[in-house]
Amino acid sequence: MEYNDYIFDLLKITLPAVIVLATTVIVLKKVIPRAGNGPDPTVSLRLQAYERLVLLVERISPASLFLRNHKPGLSATELNALLIAEIRAEFEHNLTQQLYVSERSWQMTRTLKDKTVSMINGIAQGLAENATGMDLTRAVLDHVSALENDPYQQTLALLREEVKAFF
Repeated sequence: MEYNDYIFDLLKITLPAVIVLATTVIVLKKVIPRAGNGPDPTVSLRLQAYERLVLLVERISPASLFLRNHKPGLSATELNALLIAEIRAEFEHNLTQQLYVSERSWQMTRTLKDKTVSMINGIAQGLAENATGMDLTRAVLDHVSALENDPYQQTLALLREEVKAFF
């Protein structure tokens, strides 16, 4: 009889514990989503890519380029070469971001980079042979300020618009 009492006492303790454990597991499975059912894991990467493109657009804008690359005494030709190298380096540094952004955003950013290079080269070629870096700076900034639509702001607006779709 003592053996039966021992088994009965053991069941009185373990059976409720097993029921509580099973209930807890069931509830937790329903409350906590599995990793596969959670938010898209690429969202963070995509947002970072858009951030990088915004930074790229800001860094290749003429005002920013001239502020970062101002070196007294440079000729227009030297400054032109420096700016084009800077733009290309910035762009190449961000090439992989195209994997995470829309085709439209990538193409607009790429086109902006190409037009910036063409604009600076074209203006530099139109200057006198003895033009200074300051002459190039003035000419480019005058050209950009005369544009009816700022292509840098248009590109940033597109990037912001696409990021809003995530929220």
